[in-house]
Amino acid sequence: METKSIAERNIFKKVKRLEIRTRHLVDTLFNGDYMSLFKGRGLEFVSLKEYEDGDNIGDIDWSVTARLDEPYIKTYREERELPVMLIIDGSPSMQCGIDSKRKWDAVLEVSATLIFSAVRSNSRIGLLIFTDKIELFIPPAKGNGHAFRILKGLLEYRRPSHSHPPLIPPLVRGETEGLKGGCGGIIPLQYLHRAIKKRSIVFFISDFIFPLNKRDWFGSAKRYDLIAVRVLDQDELQFPDIGLADIIDAETGEYLSFDSSDKGFIEEYAMAASDRERETHDFFNRLKIDDVLIRTDRPLIAPFLRLFYKRARQGIRV
Repeated sequence: METKSIAERNIFKKVKRLEIRTRHLVDTLFNGDYMSLFKGRGLEFVSLKEYEDGDNIGDIDWSVTARLDEPYIKTYREERELPVMLIIDGSPSMQCGIDSKRKWDAVLEVSATLIFSAVRSNSRIGLLIFTDKIELFIPPAKGNGHAFRILKGLLEYRRPSHSHPPLIPPLVRGETEGLKGGCGGIIPLQYLHRAIKKRSIVFFISDFIFPLNKRDWFGSAKRYDLIAVRVLDQDELQFPDIGLADIIDAETGEYLSFDSSDKGFIEEYAMAASDRERETHDFFNRLKIDDVLIRTDRPLIAPFLRLFYKRARQGIRV
């Protein structure tokens, strides 16, 4: 019992450190119109009623209509508060980094900011961590105790990783097929469809080093207010010159040796990184899914503020 108590106290200290570190970010989000950060426009089913002239045909419940041999429609009421879900990629590439802050550190900071913002606005928030399977799911709920449970889950998550030598994403050879168990984001999205039936705000946080399936993402974007949060380490854009290097491919665990000073390698690496970033952004843009790019070497909250400001100008509540 004493050991568990010590472990709990250590987690609580880590949560408090996260809260202190992100307090100014939460305060920034709640300046001006950002008080409505988690307020959205949703519709909640209320009841059935007989169809009348002028009612929306699209609201007809065909199964009930067939049983009763009379047309019935579903009625709804506007739901101003939408649940918030954090879907977080917990695979090895999220541990990448050589000189800079690890991507997982950035994920923790961004997640804590969103969690504490949800608490302040009295919104429900939940968590889903995935690799090539669902690692952790916590359904949305309100309150400080629930926020602590989510942060505890993030801080205690035992993500797959390698200690030495350093990890890099699989960009050197331009490989993407089959990574993360061929997940492509499909596994967490399909799980979300079964677990969360109501319209929700979904922050999907990942480096997106996997093939993206248009059909699944399009279907999810129609059901949820989906925001793709792309996490990027500065070393993924420009590999640091560290001479002869022994590294591990973050997804396959394969050891690689090469000369990071080689001009050909530097150019190939930078081109592969640039191409991947452009293709990922274009994918979400074509589906009209908002995407936010956060980098470990830059302020983390600024991209969110730009997104919320853009949505506010368009009349969209986040």
